[in-house]
Amino acid sequence: SSFTTLCLTLFTGARHRAGFENEESRAFLNLPVSPTRDQHMVANLLRLLAPFGGTVSQTLPRFAPPSQAMEAAGRLCGLGPDDNPILIFVSNHWRKSWPLESFIRLATELTARKYPVLLALGPGDDRADDPIVHQWIAQSNGRGRVLPPQSLTRFAAILKRCRLFVGNDGGPYHLAVAVGTPCVTAFRIKEGQREFGYEEPDHLVTAYHPDEAEAERMTLE
Repeated sequence: SSFTTLCLTLFTGARHRAGFENEESRAFLNLPVSPTRDQHMVANLLRLLAPFGGTVSQTLPRFAPPSQAMEAAGRLCGLGPDDNPILIFVSNHWRKSWPLESFIRLATELTARKYPVLLALGPGDDRADDPIVHQWIAQSNGRGRVLPPQSLTRFAAILKRCRLFVGNDGGPYHLAVAVGTPCVTAFRIKEGQREFGYEEPDHLVTAYHPDEAEAERMTLE
């Protein structure tokens, strides 16, 4: 990342190259900053602004989707003002792909308890046509739906409307955290629980286990 910073500054003519200092990065930076291991990753990134003067806020930022996106999200999901579904995101990333069957079991239990559930899939994921997904939808009494692909802003607005996000460590999780949605998430890297979850013990539940299958089981439980 420090080499990329150097290339970008050479291309754009920017004078300053700020980044985290280590043995490899010193050659590429002219404003190195020492990272703090016990701080949230976003707080660490904000510290990169310190060399430019002024006080850097330690309040972690939230993202508020625009009102138009919130209204569109409600119409798309058929949500009334008091409807707050649970969104389950199933990743198809080669390193972060969790068994669809496990999440369908969870979705089935939730819809049986009369919770509305949105099942979201990653870009290019064709598992929406899987027979077990169709079976779940058919048995959900109208409470289960597959969310079609969305723009980033509208997806953030949908997450904002949700009472809960369930999934694995990935981009949709980080977006759910940023808009303030409660999350239940699995990690295979222990540091991720500190670096990617805001310090809100009553707001986020993260399960860590180095074995992928065990981390998934802990999340679903």
